[in-house]
Amino acid sequence: MKLYDILKEDLEASQDEEESQFPLNDYFEENYSVDDEKLFLQLADKQKELNPNFNYYPVVFSSKKKLFVTMPDIRKKRVKFVHEINSDGSVDDGKEISEYMSDISMNQNYDEFFGEDFEQKYSDDFWGNAPTLFHGSSDIESVLDNGLEARDESRGLNNRHVGSAVFLTLEQDKAEAYGDVVAIDTAAMKKDGLTPFVTQEPDIFAEEMLGAIAHGLDYDDYYYESGDAGVDHDTVIMMGDIPAKYLSEV
Repeated sequence: MKLYDILKEDLEASQDEEESQFPLNDYFEENYSVDDEKLFLQLADKQKELNPNFNYYPVVFSSKKKLFVTMPDIRKKRVKFVHEINSDGSVDDGKEISEYMSDISMNQNYDEFFGEDFEQKYSDDFWGNAPTLFHGSSDIESVLDNGLEARDESRGLNNRHVGSAVFLTLEQDKAEAYGDVVAIDTAAMKKDGLTPFVTQEPDIFAEEMLGAIAHGLDYDDYYYESGDAGVDHDTVIMMGDIPAKYLSEV
């Protein structure tokens, strides 16, 4: 048989084969990633054309984090896969969205998604407003005489790695649960140029960051479960001592 006849036979055989409805899936099965974003879009568009139940959408969080979400079956809205665009322009084969969120929670790489330091922003915003804070103590005389010293003490499972700090609250009644209450005049601290870094409890910060990422991914079923029932949105953690001059008994 001549070479021409062999090629003709192979071509006719390939034309008789049924076209796959999943070109993007097939590509990922053979490779760990799609070579570039353009090819990914071509394969995804083709798969959507052949299989109307398939859908995908791009998500851009920041210049550092661009990705695609694919839905193998739009009738099953909870089943989604996240495909990141890598630094070389390739698109990875993706992870099921719940696994993807778990990885973010473990790695705590929130800055990659939003392009700014949200903990620093919280501190800057706090000192921009300088609200009064409260602290409860069983030894209020000592506190009023010596001020509040930042200490590195165990405070719970999820804030034990905070470091030396003073735990305060925006709500007076919550401070009362710990003893007699002193008020901290943060406006006076700010006027004197004393503005130590302040932050939220780690679990609260993680909840807000992960919630924002889930919203960006259109993942309505995401729920962040805190490992410590004692965390509070009104807690303010100040990473520095508070001199007695800024304290007053309530």
